[in-house]
Amino acid sequence: MIIMLLLSVYHFVLAYRRAGLEEHKAQIKWVFLGLVFGLIPFIFLYQLPAVLNLRPLLAEESSSVFFLFIPLAFALSILRFRFLDVEVVINRSLVYSLLTIFTVSLYLFSVRVLHDLFSVVFAVRETYVSLGSALIAALAFNPARQKFQGFIDKSFFRQSTDYKKAVLQFSQSSRKAVSGQALIVDFAGWVGNFIPIQRMAIMAGEVRPEGHRPLYAWGSWAGEDLATFLGRPSGRLWARRGATRTEEEIDFSREELLSRIPAEIVLPLPFQSPSLAGFAMFGEKKSGQKYSGDDLDLLSTLAGELALSLETLKLQEEVIYERASKEKLDELNRLKTEFISTVSHELRTPLSSIEGLAELLQGGRIKDRAKREELLGLLASESGRVSRLIHNILDYGKIERQTKAYHFERTELRPLVEEAVNVLRPRIEEAGFRLKLTFPQDAVFLAVDRDAVKQALINLIDNAMKYSPEDKEIEIQVAAGPGEVEIEVNDRGIGIAPGHADRIFDKFYRAPEAVRVNPKGVGLGLKIVKHIMDAHHGAVRAESRAPRGSTFRIIFPKENTHEENPAHRG
Repeated sequence: MIIMLLLSVYHFVLAYRRAGLEEHKAQIKWVFLGLVFGLIPFIFLYQLPAVLNLRPLLAEESSSVFFLFIPLAFALSILRFRFLDVEVVINRSLVYSLLTIFTVSLYLFSVRVLHDLFSVVFAVRETYVSLGSALIAALAFNPARQKFQGFIDKSFFRQSTDYKKAVLQFSQSSRKAVSGQALIVDFAGWVGNFIPIQRMAIMAGEVRPEGHRPLYAWGSWAGEDLATFLGRPSGRLWARRGATRTEEEIDFSREELLSRIPAEIVLPLPFQSPSLAGFAMFGEKKSGQKYSGDDLDLLSTLAGELALSLETLKLQEEVIYERASKEKLDELNRLKTEFISTVSHELRTPLSSIEGLAELLQGGRIKDRAKREELLGLLASESGRVSRLIHNILDYGKIERQTKAYHFERTELRPLVEEAVNVLRPRIEEAGFRLKLTFPQDAVFLAVDRDAVKQALINLIDNAMKYSPEDKEIEIQVAAGPGEVEIEVNDRGIGIAPGHADRIFDKFYRAPEAVRVNPKGVGLGLKIVKHIMDAHHGAVRAESRAPRGSTFRIIFPKENTHEENPAHRG
């Protein structure tokens, strides 16, 4: 008996700790107190002295009076914390009636078996046989209770059991949801599985002073703009009269609106945050029956779980968005700082060279004509470098303001490519690059903006030179296909490391290896090339064989939609 008591105390403590609701904990507490005040006096005042061959402190009849605490505690637990939930009382009564019959039968059977087994081998006291049988019954108590509970639930309370299972499973799955839309779809699926409904719609949105903005939606309602309902449902559930079997906690004042839609039930989503609102709208059940109290309890409980999970997801999204915005702002500020620093350096260096060369030439100290021509070439080269940098910066500003204008005209590509090469030819020859140009036999004409395409080519060739410190070879090839024309710029430089190819067309971005090889540059050249090609309805593609060079292709559609000489604003 003592062992059974200790095991019972253990199970009560375990059940109390696992209970999720305060109501359940209070119920367990009162049942436990009833058993303590009902059984302990009987055990310690009568049963234990009898087992130890001592004189009981109280007679059996007197000590049995304490058993009255057990039904009193049970009654208080039911009345105060379950409000006479008849279904629960019947359920538990059936379970514990079967459990009592099973436990007593197992105890008596164990007494008989143990007595017959041990009496053959050696004499044993009846007390030890009773204790052994009680231990067997105690060990079987909890597994038997779970089996009986499952049997009773499935046999007599299947709907209630299925609804509780649905709530538990939806609660678990909602915690794993990664988006509000997926969560609403999951909610609709669970409701449809347990309450087959002809039509259903769910919507949740933000409450703003200027109006409500839908965030997530599932389902539709013929002829109705569901977004207009975001500001309406609040408080209790709406229903049409005759749609439900119960009238408790139901608002029937919107029956005219529900009849017009038509809808049987509109259930507000109980958000805690005033910035969110939502509802679930349900039509008739496929069975044609009214919504029962269990149906409404299930819908209300699932709606509560849905609202809680949506609020959690919304909060997580806001935290992630704020963090991403802060990181993006920090990165933008860093890039702007680097941009200003780099531009200052890029301008200072050639301007200093120009100033020094101009003073040298102006002073008349260079008498040698060949030397003077060489210095003039350097002066022109540095001036071109400044001009290209300023041109890129000004073009980028126009792109950002969306005021960059393109003027398309029918143009032959070969002279255009040669013009771009000639702009950089002094630098190409000075740096010792080998340059190879390849053109189709037939002339290729396209409707393009000459200056813009020339600038794109200059930027690509300039990059090929900057990032080819050792193998100085550049190849430019023009190829005309059936539907498009490509201009390809190949180099034998450092290439593009994996993971950076997708970002090299972003503004201000420069790959770490590019910065290491050539610190000069502001990260605008390829961004401008991409914008130029977008304006021509074309594309720019980069391929790399790092660390053995890169290939950049600018691709024009052969049947260009631009007429001659129109202005395109990008």
